Amino acid sequence: MTTITGHLGRRKVPIGWAAGAGAGVVAGVVFLLLHAFLVWSVHGADPRSWATFAASLAMGERVLFAGTVSAGVIAAGMVVHFVLSIAYGVIGAVLLNGLRLTRAAGLGALFGLALYFVNFFVIGPLVFPWSEAMHGGIPLFTHAIFGEVVGTAYLWLRARRAPAMRSGR
Repeated sequence: MTTITGHLGRRKVPIGWAAGAGAGVVAGVVFLLLHAFLVWSVHGADPRSWATFAASLAMGERVLFAGTVSAGVIAAGMVVHFVLSIAYGVIGAVLLNGLRLTRAAGLGALFGLALYFVNFFVIGPLVFPWSEAMHGGIPLFTHAIFGEVVGTAYLWLRARRAPAMRSGR
């Protein structure tokens, strides 16, 4: 078991790796639904636009300009999105482990904002130059919400697992 202790009022508790992965899935679902709704309601754009962007990370820039969103593009976008969500959930678990709810939610939102800036202003320009088109208020906001949900979902999933851990299951 890996235990992290330190600043920010952390309690000494083992990291819940599965809870981190689960928190990534929960946050990934919230991100998708919120992002799709906002893109549609604010810009009148296709709510599946997230799928083409996520798929472009694996399939290349050409899927952004295909003119249609195929089932294959949506499937590829889902795989990319949830692989990244799970990875970010686990990273969030390491960073937010041992915090109380309000700190985990607040620092989780900052974690989401950090993901936005790293993905779109560091990794994106180097590896995915077309990602510049995705900058904006909606992705910034949905990344902050993603991080906040990672923080709160991680604590909730970790607490649900704790009784099973104590009983030896």
